[in-house]
Amino acid sequence: MILLLGDSITEFGGQDGGWQQLLTRDYIRKADIINRGFGGYNSRWGTFLVDDIFTSFGSSRIKLATVCFGANDAAAPELSAGYLSVPVEEYSANLRAIISKLKSKGVERIIVMSPPPVDDTNPRYKDGSRSTERVKPYADAAVAVARDLGLPFVDLFNKIQWVVSDSYSEMQPSHLPLHFPLYSKVDAEHPEETFDSLYGYKVDRGLPRDASLPAAVHSETADAPSKVAGPAVPSSAAEGKGAGGGKGEDEKTDDVISSSGDVLEAGKGLKARRMLAK
Repeated sequence: MILLLGDSITEFGGQDGGWQQLLTRDYIRKADIINRGFGGYNSRWGTFLVDDIFTSFGSSRIKLATVCFGANDAAAPELSAGYLSVPVEEYSANLRAIISKLKSKGVERIIVMSPPPVDDTNPRYKDGSRSTERVKPYADAAVAVARDLGLPFVDLFNKIQWVVSDSYSEMQPSHLPLHFPLYSKVDAEHPEETFDSLYGYKVDRGLPRDASLPAAVHSETADAPSKVAGPAVPSSAAEGKGAGGGKGEDEKTDDVISSSGDVLEAGKGLKARRMLAK
């Protein structure tokens, strides 16, 4: 499992096209991406989260964690979002505490992510409660904490996979085994041999002991009756002319042509219509 811990920047990474979705795509069947982003949270509140998260998933299952707080900590204390504001010194201490808790749970691979710059033209922040200028000290503090602890740091304008590749190459998707083999690698005739070999013992499928697997269905289909293209019908025959070697009425039934130009069991359609007409 890979744990993503942070504020709304992490939470909304699960939306269409978000960075969590990109990770989920890259790690499909190799590692589960656990999004624990909490919109509106600051690093102070983040220190309360780790114990409960690990109660849910267990410490040994988290192989990599990202930590991203700071966007809310950087809110101007005297303005509308001031209740979220955390002094930069406390922010640094909170990051260290969160990282320490993760390590105490057995997480050895941790990536620190800085808060991104703010769109200063956003009308939501016209009062100045959020600004790129206010965020910068917090981004710098995140970098400083990561460097001091010897952890990799992610610039949110770059791809997270680039950091994983440089710092924890063994966690690259291409370096991890698939969870169960590709379907093309499963023995269709004897799938139990594939899975028994994978596990190293005979798998209990939960079926009666004498239950046998049905025979595999092959991709080859039974040979369909072939259609034979017939010759074009001479105009004299089509018009019912018997002279000049033309065919009589009964003989013409052999040349009944389908709309596709293939012979349909010679004459049966016409003979059937005659019988119905009697």
